[in-house]
Amino acid sequence: MDAGSVGVVVARNLVYDVAGSALVWNGVMAPVDAWPTANNSGATVVENNVFVADRDNAYSRAFVAQGQASRNPAVQWNGVTAARFERNVVVTDNMAAGGRVSAPSRQAWFNGKPCASQSGAPAAAANCTWDLANSFLRARAAPGVANANFNVYFNASSAAGS
Repeated sequence: MDAGSVGVVVARNLVYDVAGSALVWNGVMAPVDAWPTANNSGATVVENNVFVADRDNAYSRAFVAQGQASRNPAVQWNGVTAARFERNVVVTDNMAAGGRVSAPSRQAWFNGKPCASQSGAPAAAANCTWDLANSFLRARAAPGVANANFNVYFNASSAAGS
């Protein structure tokens, strides 16, 4: 989902074999767009999906070489509106068959821009802060804010059974 993607539903998908983040939400608005509010956009819903982050490429590895270890997360979240990220399965796997490292740049579950860092962000918005976690860690009962509940996170990179 790219710039200005708000009020969309992403459900019942299998996303795998990707070099970048398995889910990218760039809710960042273009300078000519009105900032999304409860009055002009609905909540973005990402639920009942399976996201498998199991590859990378030279582009992603270059960030790690520059000391930017969290630039290729499983989920890239630049959302600016109320959203639900629920009942998803997020799998990371940076080991290919035979123990070869297939995604050394995959070193974070989540990354993104906090709402307040976005150009044009309304300073008065209660859920628009400098803390990226505020995009997710709200109580389910809180209306109009993002939450991330009931998800499964699995790191398949472990050398289980060896």
